[in-house]
Amino acid sequence: MYQYRMAKAEDLKRIAEIEMRSRKDATLPCPDERQADFENRCRWWTSYFNRSECLENLGTHRVIFVAMIKLNIVGYIAGHLTSQPDPRGEIQSMNILKPQWGKGVEVNLLRKLGWWFKRQGIASVCVDVGGHNLYKEFYARQGATPVSDAVYQWDDIGIILDKP
Repeated sequence: MYQYRMAKAEDLKRIAEIEMRSRKDATLPCPDERQADFENRCRWWTSYFNRSECLENLGTHRVIFVAMIKLNIVGYIAGHLTSQPDPRGEIQSMNILKPQWGKGVEVNLLRKLGWWFKRQGIASVCVDVGGHNLYKEFYARQGATPVSDAVYQWDDIGIILDKP
């Protein structure tokens, strides 16, 4: 039913739409008014995708995977490598349209990114979930442990690759 692939440049507007719709569905406030503007989010995702210098603190090794039903993107996950404080991976963002959540899309996207991290030689992966309780619960079920109220981490992302 679902198909997964690496994102293409033409997917970035849809990724921004899903991000904004997911934030609205979860009634999460935007920490920055620029994040509430669709055009700003499209530019940000284009910079992320193109590994632009303005986002160099995120590292140049980045990837975005999308989940689709037929040809319609219904979710995505993005991640990158960091060097602070140690070489590790970071989940930049994961958003799935509300009707698709809980149908395995989130697990499969996380596994896709997990395999990508492993191919890069990275075991330790973190994610900042902010105030989004749904994601906190999800990441905890996938073996991540809280480092703080907002940050969860896997010491070895491989744990998610072996889960049924």
